[in-house]
Amino acid sequence: MAKVPTIPRKGPMEAEDALRIQKSSAYMEAHVDGRDLTATLYQDLIIDSDDKEHVESGKTRKDRIRNLLGILRQRGPRAYSGLLMALRTNGYEEIANVIEEKEKIYSKPKNNDMHRVFGRLKDQVAGHNIVIHKHGKAIGQHRVDIDELKDRVHNHVPNGEVVKIKNKYEKMLKEKEDEMQKIRRKIEEKERALQQLRNDFTEERSRLNSELDRLKKRLEESTEQYLKEKEELIKMMEAQKEELNTHREEVKEVKGEVDDMKKMFLDAVKRFDAQTAIKPGKPNKKSEARPPWKMR
Repeated sequence: MAKVPTIPRKGPMEAEDALRIQKSSAYMEAHVDGRDLTATLYQDLIIDSDDKEHVESGKTRKDRIRNLLGILRQRGPRAYSGLLMALRTNGYEEIANVIEEKEKIYSKPKNNDMHRVFGRLKDQVAGHNIVIHKHGKAIGQHRVDIDELKDRVHNHVPNGEVVKIKNKYEKMLKEKEDEMQKIRRKIEEKERALQQLRNDFTEERSRLNSELDRLKKRLEESTEQYLKEKEELIKMMEAQKEELNTHREEVKEVKGEVDDMKKMFLDAVKRFDAQTAIKPGKPNKKSEARPPWKMR
């Protein structure tokens, strides 16, 4: 048997508020986890335990935020302001502004890790400030209630009961003030962490700029050296090419001289053979014939 909800259902929220949520639903489905908001909404009596359980039962982030938005549409006019408060309290300041149409909806969030950390911390600080303001108003209201109560019960309630009621409210006030002090300390810690991140970011940016300048200088020097070596190599190749052309001309001349000498040698051999050939009716006087290369 299902548990009976502790908070009565209030009916649909205002049409204008529902339209704003509808316009921002796709953006919220991409960036908000519904279970991050249930504790605040439950504490502010916007949703009950059954609603909280239903939202947190979603398997994916998109399912959980869809379940939550569907429930809030049927939780009366307070659901809209409660949703904005829950978003800001839990670090979704940007989403709350989107719903209120204060910022343009972008298809993708910023992906710079350092800026995302800054934004998250700023949202958390803003959320804590809202909580402080909320509790401050509550404390002020409690003070008013105490004054009214004093006037109402002064002549109708025994002194002992008045003291008990006074002690009860003073205890409540002290608890609220202690809670505000804790929240202030948390804000101070967040602000210190934010400042440290700013300092680290500035230091890292300076280091990266120095490294970039050093690499740029090395690149310029390497490029200059490369161009210089390239120019020297081109000059050397041109000189070698010129020298090779000179050698080719010399080889061509030597080859021509060799061809001429070869031709002269062949002509001399032919003349020698012609002189030493045996003629009919004449004795062969080999002893008298001399090769052309032995002639003087």
